[in-house]
Amino acid sequence: IHIDLVGEGVTIVPVEGMSPIEIAGETRLEMQDTNLTISADGASIATDAGSVAIANVGFTMAGEAQGDTLIEISGDLSSRIQALIALAKEQQPDLLKTEDMPVDISALTGNLSLSLVSTIILEQGKEEPKSIDYAVNGVVQDFASTAPLDSHTISDGQLSFIASQAGYRIAGQAEVDGLPADVVIEGELTEGAPPPSMLLSATLDADDFKQMGFDVSEFIDGTIKFVAKP
Repeated sequence: IHIDLVGEGVTIVPVEGMSPIEIAGETRLEMQDTNLTISADGASIATDAGSVAIANVGFTMAGEAQGDTLIEISGDLSSRIQALIALAKEQQPDLLKTEDMPVDISALTGNLSLSLVSTIILEQGKEEPKSIDYAVNGVVQDFASTAPLDSHTISDGQLSFIASQAGYRIAGQAEVDGLPADVVIEGELTEGAPPPSMLLSATLDADDFKQMGFDVSEFIDGTIKFVAKP
């Protein structure tokens, strides 16, 4: 059996209750026996806080010789952080419960762009996936929080990140407590994982220390670079 379909202006509802996804450009569906491939130029998901744009969408499902089903998902996503949070709250309200989060996510702002590739293997006759592998990489521009993060203010963040089932790494520059600093945050995503490690580095002069409430002009002349690990 071979089926090849091409559509334009397609709107889909992936699951009941989810906002419609408007697909821009062409949507192509190809089915060869039990193998299915779906690709699309781009799509948009509307939320109360703005739209979430998705581009280069790819979905492949293929049967394996041993009876397993291999699923590959890929795509690029861009949106304001608040729009992405709004989408998560609409679809998985229990996922972002305030008491379960280490930070107040409603206070986070910025613009997010990321690419995702995920491979899922489903075992025949089993409800739970046999394995899930994924890789995410992207950037966050103008990241800030209107509420303190671990008692520190952060603004004007220009960050890059990578994540997989093995862990995550965030690196870049931001203003921490009003001072420019380089930031590196690394951690694991497994259940019971230890707290993430954070490394801050900055070059300061005497006036910068005054901003933090310390007058060190008697001891410091010029600039000093420090590295801190909270």
